[in-house]
Formats: sequence, structure tokens, C-alpha cells
Amino acid sequence: MKHNQDINKIILIIFIFVYLLSIMCGTTYCYPADIINETTNQHKIQSVVDLIEQKEYKKALTNLEQIENIDQCMFQFYKKQLAELLENYKKILIDDANYYTANGDFAFALNLLNNKQKYFKDDKNIQALIEHNYNQVRKNKLTEYAGKIAILNTNCLLSFPSKALNPKNPLYEQFDNNHITPNEFKNILFSLYSNNYVLVDLKSLTQPIFVPENKKPVVLTFTNCSYEDKYKNKGLIDKIILDRNDNLATFTSKQKIAQRISYDNDFITILESFIKTYPDFSLNNAKGTICINGADGILGYKTQKSNATSRFEIKKALEVINRLKQSGWSFACNGYTGQNFEKINHIEFSKEVSSWINEVKNIIGNTNIFVSNCNYESLSTSVNDRYNQELLKEYKFSIYLQPSDSFNHTIEAETYIFDYINIGGEFLRNCPQNELFDPQKVYDHLNRNKPYNK
Repeated sequence: MKHNQDINKIILIIFIFVYLLSIMCGTTYCYPADIINETTNQHKIQSVVDLIEQKEYKKALTNLEQIENIDQCMFQFYKKQLAELLENYKKILIDDANYYTANGDFAFALNLLNNKQKYFKDDKNIQALIEHNYNQVRKNKLTEYAGKIAILNTNCLLSFPSKALNPKNPLYEQFDNNHITPNEFKNILFSLYSNNYVLVDLKSLTQPIFVPENKKPVVLTFTNCSYEDKYKNKGLIDKIILDRNDNLATFTSKQKIAQRISYDNDFITILESFIKTYPDFSLNNAKGTICINGADGILGYKTQKSNATSRFEIKKALEVINRLKQSGWSFACNGYTGQNFEKINHIEFSKEVSSWINEVKNIIGNTNIFVSNCNYESLSTSVNDRYNQELLKEYKFSIYLQPSDSFNHTIEAETYIFDYINIGGEFLRNCPQNELFDPQKVYDHLNRNKPYNK
């Protein structure tokens, strides 16, 4: 009873304080029903002020926008800080908008500007950028897409199908079920193009999508792109390289000399070639998202810190990564070892993520994309334990991809959750015909031993 009386006294004191403060500020009276909420907001606003002092302006504004039912009387003590926030965020907003405008992504730039326009209604530079990008959207006949967005994922291709799909290969079943051949990948690309799909960048999905009239967006992701030692001479390539002319190519040592370097046997080189032939398949130079592990290196390079020649390997890997970024490719975290996250505890999951941060992030650069092999909810180790989800937030992973048989997407506690479909031999044999592609026509009947299931 005494405890309840103490709480009531505290609430009464807060009420009186806020009431007097509202009179001093000359603002609207804060009603009793809002007092507890406003007190909570005070702590949140303080965290925003702390971020401003740390010059984390983008994060400060993001956090500020997530505070609900803010009463203006809460801001009177922070006029200087808020002015600093908006002045510096305006520079960031203009730089970001100019970047997307220069790269032809007018719709994304327009959305970016419109979302923050309320803060800068009288700013001539912001309004001029909005008008310019709006005119470009109209000029290019882009329309906002309101349907579900297809995200298709596959593993590294079976570059040498006769070897990879040989029943004597110890990895035969794994390859046959979970991977596709170069011919199947080419067939999928042509089917998508013929069915009026256009390739968009995964990061753009956090904003409204604008595509050319009668077009539908599709995203391509590629997992387990480390080209590990256990796959060498089993039917996959060894690594991605740059040739003498700085072109992307693949290298495989256990091949005849004339076949060691190729431009037509893995997803990177095939997609690059396809877009050169059909440039309108890519919107704003979008390619695909390469999902990296790291326990056995990156893109075929032994970049692990435990490797004695890691400095040299990292240097060579960086040359390829920078070239891929210039070409429109993006990168994502796929965990450090690629094990099933659903079957490990939170300590092991923490090690998966922290090891990736320490070993891979400094090579591929910042990414906010985490591509998982399990459902977002299943990351929880118990009903009330959200440790793994909070860990991803701490490391700034705000986009989470999960396997599914559909293309739904949700937003949960500042995290965008997108479904993807994983395409392999087993999927092609059993999935029905769909608007993306006809699986029977895509299926590599020549190289696969298992017949297509009609």
C-alpha cells in the first residue's frame, strides 16, 4: 500500500512540474493521461541530444522520429541542439540526394527528400532538388510499384556441371539439391526479362519502389560466396579475378590452360554479360547482392587473419571487391561459417556475427544487410529472449532476409524483414509454373541426372 502511495506522489509531482513548465514555455497544457508517456519521452530525447553531441546527426534524427506523441514543451531546453541537428542533417540529406540523383535513381532521391521535407519546407535548395527529381521521374515514366517484390536467391553456380553433378562426387546430393547450373541461371535471367521484370538494388526496398511502366521489380542475392577449399575441384570455380583489362572473370586451377579463365561460368560474369546485352533489365545499374561468410576466405581469397599471407590475399580481394562495387554489386553478411542459425545458442550466434565483423567487414565495407538461413523469429533462444535480434541491431543490421516460399515483408522494431526464395535443383523439380519463370523450361535437362517432376 505504501509503495502505491509513493508512486502516486511521484506522478503528482511530475504532473505539477510539467504543468508549470508548460506555462513557462507558453505551450499547450500537458494532460494527466500523457504525463507518464512524456516522462519516458524525456529520456528518449536526452538520448537524441547525446547523439547530437557525438555528431551522429543521421542517427539522432532517426531516433527523434521514433518518439511518439512528443509535446513541444519538451524541446524548450534543447533549441540550440535541435538547430544544430537540422542544420547538419540538411547537409547530409543534400549529399545523399545528389548521390542518388547522379546515379539516375531519381525516385529514391525523391522519396528521401519527401520524407524529410517537413523539416525544410522553406529551404530553396531542398525544394529545388525535389522538383528536379520529380521532373526526372515523370520524364522517365516511372510509376510506384505496390505489389510484392520478388527476391530470388541461389548459391554459387555449378560452373562445371559434368563434374559437380557426377554421382561419384561426394558433394553430389548437396550440389544437386541446393545449386543451379550456368544454363539454368541464364534461363532464369531470360525468363525474368521476358516476363517484364527489372532488376533493383536490395537496399532500395526500404523506400517506395518506382519502376518503368508495366515493369515489376526483382532482387537477386547469392549466398555462400567464399569458394571454400572443400569445393575445389568438385565442380565450382576457385575464385573471382580481374583479368589484364580489369574485367571481372573467374579462375579455376584444375582445368586446361585455355579454360582456367572464364567469363561465362558463374553468376557474376553471366549477369554482367546479360546486362550488357539487355541494359534495360537493370534499373539504376542494379546488379545483385553477394552474401559473404569469411571462415574460409572471401571470393576465393584466403583473407582470414590466421592465414600467414592474409595481407596479400586481402589486397587482391579488395581489387575485385572495389571493381564489383563500381559495377553496381552490393554485399551482405551471411554469418561467419554459414551454419544453421536456428540450431545454435545465442553465444554461438554472437560469435558468428562478431567474427564476421572482425574478419570481413573491414574488407567488404559497411553493410546493413543480414541474409539468414532461418526465420527472424526463430533467432530467439526462448519466448522472452530477443538477444540475437538486439545483437543484429547493435551491429546496425537493419535489413534481414529470411527463407520462405513467398515474398512477404514486414517491419519489426526498426528492422526490415524480407522473404526470399532459394532456388536449387530440388526447388526447380518441385515448384509449379509461376509468373517469374517456367521451371521446366529453366531446368538443365542435359546436365542433371534426376528427371524433372512434371
